[in-house]
Amino acid sequence: GRSDSMILLSINKKTDKIFLTSLMRDMYVDIPGRDKNKINAAYSFGGPELLMDTIQENLGVKIDDYIEISFVSFASIVDAVGGVEITVSDAEAQAINQILQDEVNGILGDARNADLLSQGGKYILNGKQALCYSRIRHVGNADFQRTERQREVLTQLVTSLKNSGAVGMKRLMSSALPQIRTNMTKGELYQLSLRMPFLLNYEMTQIQIPADGTYTDDRGKYSLQVAPGKHTFVVSFLGYQTVKQSLDI
Repeated sequence: GRSDSMILLSINKKTDKIFLTSLMRDMYVDIPGRDKNKINAAYSFGGPELLMDTIQENLGVKIDDYIEISFVSFASIVDAVGGVEITVSDAEAQAINQILQDEVNGILGDARNADLLSQGGKYILNGKQALCYSRIRHVGNADFQRTERQREVLTQLVTSLKNSGAVGMKRLMSSALPQIRTNMTKGELYQLSLRMPFLLNYEMTQIQIPADGTYTDDRGKYSLQVAPGKHTFVVSFLGYQTVKQSLDI
């Protein structure tokens, strides 16, 4: 299928900063060897490799490595760090419950009405609830607010991981990470895990592509109109079902 979410993760050890950059899945782009299509179609046509090539051709961003996370492994990662603290509106709580009942509880083999929220408010969302929150599209400003929620979950995930300390890191490495798919070697993943305590303290900034004023909306089709060099600071890619990562560390 198509990649459900795509987020560029840029880590710069020289400035101690991390950039989370959402790639809007409805962007119409040139896919190498294919006709023009939505960017999330690249994954269904040719997997992570074609998606990386598509990003490079359209945005000038070279990506060498990727990490691919399924819905199930995403929920496991959130659970491994003890959940994420999120404030949800009544409408978002209702949407979370709907996605739980219609999709996620069935995928994870749970009862249809398991883990429903009673109303809006501040919660420590478990993995399933955080997944549903990240997938809400029909509350607020469509996919723009949806990608904001996804970045919020990732930001709170970092906070939870910091608060859980060595115990949370051990749970993450032992139970959740084995479920991911990647072209990174075990040695590269091990080196990343050693640097994780330092990376968790980096300053984090969130943006989206296309940025405001760089696209046209043609019946829901976002056409990139990016000025040369506008997004050259983005050096890596991360997503939920499809995740890319190229580290400057």
